[in-house]
Amino acid sequence: MGWKVKTRGEYPEVKPPTPRGTGPKRTCECGVCTKCRLRENARRRAHGIIYDKLAAGRFQPKTITMPNDPGILGYLAGLLDGEGCITIQNKSWRIQIAMTHEPVIRWLGVIGGSVSTRKVYGNRKPSWRWLLMRQADVLDFLETVAPHLMVKAQEANDAIADIRARIKGRFKPKESA
Repeated sequence: MGWKVKTRGEYPEVKPPTPRGTGPKRTCECGVCTKCRLRENARRRAHGIIYDKLAAGRFQPKTITMPNDPGILGYLAGLLDGEGCITIQNKSWRIQIAMTHEPVIRWLGVIGGSVSTRKVYGNRKPSWRWLLMRQADVLDFLETVAPHLMVKAQEANDAIADIRARIKGRFKPKESA
């Protein structure tokens, strides 16, 4: 069996690329994925929306929207008690909930924080992770959920006390009108 050399006429016809912005638009409005966050940051920069210098870095104003329903707060506390962890890393508190049920993690992403998928090893199920790192968000989440916690109540109280001591004077929550 020999090799066949293709002549110029035998190559498949290649279509020229379409100019940028003329093809069908596929936009995602979830607010969770990287593309949505980058688009939102670009919109903020274009409109001159910047963060205050006092609220730079980990101490930016909160962006999490906590539900008021006691049943949902109990469910959040159960998720944190069973599947989550409260850790401190580089003087910054974090809340992480990891599980294999994607819709629950996506719902947590709607509340706030970031959602990511974990690397799959072997024949294991894909795992999803919800991570809350902004200190104002961690404080708000823990203050709201702490009365419903059972297993991680002491860790939550330690984190609340530490975050309050750290951000005292750096960040003043906005007063509701």
